[in-house]
Amino acid sequence: MTGPDKARRALEIGFLLFLPAGYIVAPEPTWSFFFYTLLLPLIVYDLWRQRRKKLYRDPVVLLALALIGWIALSMVWGVDQSGRMISKYLNALLTNSAFLLGGISFFALSDEVWRQRFMRWLPLAAGLGALISFWHFYVHLCMPLDERLDGWAELRQPILGSNVILVAGLFALRNIAAGKPGMARAWQVAAAFLILAFVILAGSRGPLTALTGSVLAMLILLQPRRVGLIVLAVAAAVAVLSFVPAVHDYMATMLGRDSMRGEIWWITLEYVKERPLLGYGAANTTVLLYDNLGRPQIVMPHSIYMSALFYTGIIGLALLIALFAGLALRALRLRDRIDRALATALLAVPVIAGLTDISQSIKPPTQEWYIIWLPAIFILGLAAHERRNRSASQASVAESLHQQHGAQAERAVSGT
Repeated sequence: MTGPDKARRALEIGFLLFLPAGYIVAPEPTWSFFFYTLLLPLIVYDLWRQRRKKLYRDPVVLLALALIGWIALSMVWGVDQSGRMISKYLNALLTNSAFLLGGISFFALSDEVWRQRFMRWLPLAAGLGALISFWHFYVHLCMPLDERLDGWAELRQPILGSNVILVAGLFALRNIAAGKPGMARAWQVAAAFLILAFVILAGSRGPLTALTGSVLAMLILLQPRRVGLIVLAVAAAVAVLSFVPAVHDYMATMLGRDSMRGEIWWITLEYVKERPLLGYGAANTTVLLYDNLGRPQIVMPHSIYMSALFYTGIIGLALLIALFAGLALRALRLRDRIDRALATALLAVPVIAGLTDISQSIKPPTQEWYIIWLPAIFILGLAAHERRNRSASQASVAESLHQQHGAQAERAVSGT
């Protein structure tokens, strides 16, 4: 194996370990340190090797880079920005771009065995992260069962943690649909149940809505004739369970909780009126809402769309929506039926969850990488992989035809 081949293999191993590790490794700086010291140098080297190839010339890839660049550029005209936040988003410009391009390279150029390993390992790691979260929160910290679960590692914080683990849950469903009966499939089923339990115990409405929408999207593409029956069965089960006192109390508490989203968005729009086109800059530190004692209470718009509008203006929001639309087109055009269903379901997570939560779409290594950018690199990587296969197939056919014509010409000459 040559030096470049060894570097490529190291990149595949590093990427295979990095995202699953985020569900298990705590505290967070340990996980980030792995990216900065090991994975980032390998990605930079791989980008240098792929610089003359057409891997990143997809318009949707360029659109993703344009969004990342626009968010960083917004700090040029931003107001009320802190030095710490400026450093954070300059870091995000570099690391988020590297993660995007390195992830596309992983899914596009790696052998099928590496992609399959990643899709199997991610939900297993998430299931283990859920178990650690249950033990840490309910046993070690002795929290009551009616308290909203705050998870371990990148599963911390009920809303974002639920969205992070939901992404892995969709990979588990994909593996269940594609796998054969056996222990490997049983492990994926177990992981899916642990992930579902985590989302339920975290008790956040946004992730539960995203779960419903993403799973429904997957079912429509995989089992279109049975969707109605499945939806009715689930609705009936929920209706029956709602008569159980514990379930009824859980639903009443979750649905009755004041999210303050309406008030937050109204205040955000009042700010947007002053700077609608370009926004306030990615590093803006405006406090949107204070509590009764005058302490900062709400420091971001609690919606990826409202955040794009507030921090980066109408242009930033347009870029975000265009990126989601481009990713949707790429996902729906994937040739493999199961991959198409998974890609569409993955994209549904940030699209739906972003309605009521998620701040800015780029960050240094953090939860947004799972929620927004893992779906993006999966979709764009598989799309690039299919394009390469089609090009190779067309080249093979052309070469075969050329050889046939050459053979016919030789026979014609020898016959004369």
